[in-house]
Amino acid sequence: MLGNASAQEVIQKIYDNVRPVSSLSGVVVTGGIIDAEATLNDLFQGPVGSLVSSIPVSVEAGESTVVQFDIDPREDTISGASVFYRTDSGQFSWVALPTENVYANVWEATLPAASCDEIPQFYLSYSGSQAGQATLPSGGAFAPYSFSVGTLETFASVDFNSSAGWSAATTASAGGWVRGIPSTDSTSVDTCSAPGGDSDGSGYCWVTGNGVSATACANDIDGGQTVLTSATYDLNGSDAQVSFAWWYDNTSANNVEFDDVFVIEVSGNSGSSWTQYAAVSNGDSAQTGWSTESFLISDYVQVTSGFAIRFTASDNDPGSVVEAGIDAFAIDAFSCEDGKECPGADLDSDGTVGGTDLATLLANWGCTGPGCNGDADCNGVVNGEDLARVLANWGP
Repeated sequence: MLGNASAQEVIQKIYDNVRPVSSLSGVVVTGGIIDAEATLNDLFQGPVGSLVSSIPVSVEAGESTVVQFDIDPREDTISGASVFYRTDSGQFSWVALPTENVYANVWEATLPAASCDEIPQFYLSYSGSQAGQATLPSGGAFAPYSFSVGTLETFASVDFNSSAGWSAATTASAGGWVRGIPSTDSTSVDTCSAPGGDSDGSGYCWVTGNGVSATACANDIDGGQTVLTSATYDLNGSDAQVSFAWWYDNTSANNVEFDDVFVIEVSGNSGSSWTQYAAVSNGDSAQTGWSTESFLISDYVQVTSGFAIRFTASDNDPGSVVEAGIDAFAIDAFSCEDGKECPGADLDSDGTVGGTDLATLLANWGCTGPGCNGDADCNGVVNGEDLARVLANWGP
């Protein structure tokens, strides 16, 4: 960031810091060599903001979140900073939150607690005495930070350093699924399009065939198919998402028909029946590297007893070079519970709105946070809106 310098001012500074070179006179516009370092030194440097705390993927319903930012004034002076917050993806207006300079260049704000059906968004706005206003992220209100409200429940997270209940069945004469550290020899990798390494960096994965190829592509799939089947997972009725990394290549020089299809299938009844998720007929992982895939299970099968997935790679006649791999498998589901039910105007839950409810509200007037007695509308603060709700619902 170069403060509030205009484009024309920057251009002029560049011209001002050109080192004249006679041989360039009339050849280039400047007639010399641009001195970038001198140009930058001659330009005013305004404040730069950055995140100190990481943006949460998700937070529990009813819990507030502290966020911190570093605002480096550089050659300017910070004249103010505010975090702006809203929920529900823009249905509500932006609200400026109290933002404090807690130490050095670090500023801090507390994001209010949110409910399960809300999507919190926020951004930082800060000002330099000379540079003026800037935002973080740079898109400000048009491209704010955001996160989900709830908990990510993990049913499976498998790096294949152990078998984790997965199994392979092979009718091919060579190249069946094996769990191991992929071979890195040049014949396997460069000639035969094998992965040469796993996806998640743990070392192990499932690959078709493995080991040093002493002869041309000795370990790729030949003469049949090989099937890798997962363990069976109990999802407890959750609407879960599957993710995994995959490798498939059948694009080596001798492959012309592309009749060797990589088939991915899913089952919702512990493997009694299977539904096709995808079929890759022209895999080029040797060029693209490992790919990642994710999908919502309910989009393909209804889970009645247990979820499973299987991967079938094959080499049909005429023979060709086929290599496949699977790694970084996970099943996750996002869930959210709002905690205790919002009481509404009947704060003591005795079936009528009356003096006891009013007394509770007034005794907690001004309380903020998720656990305030008297918060009739459950928005995290006891105020006039709660009083209006109690009075509007007065009586049995």
